[in-house]
Amino acid sequence: MMNRFSDMNDMNDMIELMDKIKVPGALKDKVLDASDTVHTAKPKNSRHQSKRHTAFRVAVCAVFALAFLLGGLSIFQSGANSPSTTTKSNGTTTLSPSYHFGLEAYAADNNETYAPKDNKIAFSIGSSGGGEITGKGDYTGCLFRVTGDGIKTISASIDRGGFYRYKKLDNLTKDEIEAIFDSEKNGTLNADCQFASSDDLKTWCSEQMTALGSSFSEDWTADGGYGFWVPPESIQNNENEDLRAAAHREIDTFNGAVLTITATFEDGSQQTKTLNLKTGKLKVVLNEDHNQTVLPELADDNEPYIYSVYAELEN
Repeated sequence: MMNRFSDMNDMNDMIELMDKIKVPGALKDKVLDASDTVHTAKPKNSRHQSKRHTAFRVAVCAVFALAFLLGGLSIFQSGANSPSTTTKSNGTTTLSPSYHFGLEAYAADNNETYAPKDNKIAFSIGSSGGGEITGKGDYTGCLFRVTGDGIKTISASIDRGGFYRYKKLDNLTKDEIEAIFDSEKNGTLNADCQFASSDDLKTWCSEQMTALGSSFSEDWTADGGYGFWVPPESIQNNENEDLRAAAHREIDTFNGAVLTITATFEDGSQQTKTLNLKTGKLKVVLNEDHNQTVLPELADDNEPYIYSVYAELEN
């Protein structure tokens, strides 16, 4: 996983790193889609700042996927949700004008969040945010955050697939990266990690993914990130299968899923939101700034697309 090119002389260490490569399953789909749409104008890389040294350096599929993704992906912005009902501890249901919460898609590539609009939201997949790990499932890279005021705890459940917690640490030194790598290796860090560095190997970042199962409840933090996780038992590996079909099937785990999120506020009141998830070929629009916008609508034939998850809010 970690790149210690300057001091890693032991071949066994290198083999171990190769075995722990984490490549987002959906990247296989993007490589094929890119090859099918070479006639489409490619976005200019306007924000490449670091050089990835994980799977994207050593796996041919991921290298080409990264080249495609560096143009930038942004997610369709959405607006404020309608007021939610609030349930007090005594069972009384009212509206809470003091507190509110919402769900926003999160793009790990550019560290931006995008709120729903017209009760629709699209979850994109970038070169950051996840990866498929043999025996541990697929961290899809479809990320979201819970936002709002006065939130104390959040709980979430989904009836298909599961969740993972996503955390990104920036501006790390090589020594700090070494410490994280060792913590993951000896089991004191309960997470699967990816690493990236600046070109001079002086500044690093670490992405950490932790599977949470089909439900979780924990203290809320403003920068807390979560993603959709495909459990290992739901992944069917067939070396003779078309890569695009395999990538679509894993994302389709969430087609028809119901996502429920409840926020508990500082005054003890609660609000709940429900989303109906769908999957498909989401339309991609090239912007003037050379980034791409993924819309929560299906692409027509021959239109650029990304196969991902989108949703409609019930409340």
